[in-house]
Amino acid sequence: MIFLAIWTPRQRPGRCNDFPANLNQLSHMKTITHFLVYFLAVFFVAGMASAQDRGLMERMRERLPQVDALLTRQIVGEGNRGILVARQELTDSQKALVEAENRDRIAVYTAIARRTESTPEVVARQRALQIRERAAEGVWLQDEEGNWYRQPARR
Repeated sequence: MIFLAIWTPRQRPGRCNDFPANLNQLSHMKTITHFLVYFLAVFFVAGMASAQDRGLMERMRERLPQVDALLTRQIVGEGNRGILVARQELTDSQKALVEAENRDRIAVYTAIARRTESTPEVVARQRALQIRERAAEGVWLQDEEGNWYRQPARR
């Protein structure tokens, strides 16, 4: 099983906790962005950096702002299997975006599983746990039992 050590910024002493929600969410989206970049870097360093893998990482990086927007607007949520799940009706372009993101996430999980002698399902569930621990306030998340909840505000 793979465990990734991830650095995330913590509350700084003297920092105002009364930011408007949209600025606070922006900060959390930056944290998610940093997390994804780190996740992709680990994927790259793990020796899976073929031309195809580099293309996959680039596609995920390019889609990140659009995926973040869907999460922030609560149109999709992060499922307990490490993939995006629609929380409301999607437009055709949103559906294509979610399908492409999920296809690439599954490819990453499969590659990591091969390298770690695990299964894609185990890798995906571990990734879902990491996502739940670091998700931005208000993002829809699915727990291990399949129940949906919105990420509460961080203290």
